[in-house]
Amino acid sequence: MTDLDPIDPLDPELAKLFRDEPTPEPSAGMQARVAAKLATSGVLTPVVTPVGVLPKLLMPITTFVVGAGVGVAVLATLQAPTAERVVYIDRPVATLPPSVRAVPTVPPVSASISAVTSSAAAPPRLPAVASSAPAHDDLLEERVLLDASRAKLSGGDAAAAMVLLAEHERRFARGRLVEERDALAVQALVNAGRYDEARTRAAALERRYPNSVYLPAVNITLESIP
Repeated sequence: MTDLDPIDPLDPELAKLFRDEPTPEPSAGMQARVAAKLATSGVLTPVVTPVGVLPKLLMPITTFVVGAGVGVAVLATLQAPTAERVVYIDRPVATLPPSVRAVPTVPPVSASISAVTSSAAAPPRLPAVASSAPAHDDLLEERVLLDASRAKLSGGDAAAAMVLLAEHERRFARGRLVEERDALAVQALVNAGRYDEARTRAAALERRYPNSVYLPAVNITLESIP
């Protein structure tokens, strides 16, 4: 047989627990199972034992087995590692001061975009051409004066016709209807009995407009002079 390692002395607290722990009396079934196990292993020989002797014989062994189990349970309880306790601490959430949390007011993008679009969509105003409008207006005014003069001649009022023709010559000396004006003036002078002035005015018209469409009418007017 080999020598066993020396066993450390039992802790005083454990020894006290073993002493104080009451030893339960083993039941008859447990005693029978222990006796059978010992007989199988050769510790006890199968000798007929008088009734009442076997319980006394098995008492110390059974008590040792039960006590050993209780001791192991107590030792496991004392030596069980204490579970490590984990403590969770909530981290405080940093709050921003009011000055930082304040969001500056931004004007609506749609309003800015609408203002730019409206200004860009508006077509630029072009300056009015100052020369075309007056020319059109002058031609219209010339026509009004000459039509009024012709109406007076048709009505037999040569003097009123000559007044309107003089107004046209004063306002539109280089107008676009000068040729028509001079032809009407010849007719007005003839109707007024101013024949010499009529001939002089007709000669000036022919020199200035040798191909005038009004020359045939002017010649007919001169031929009507007595």
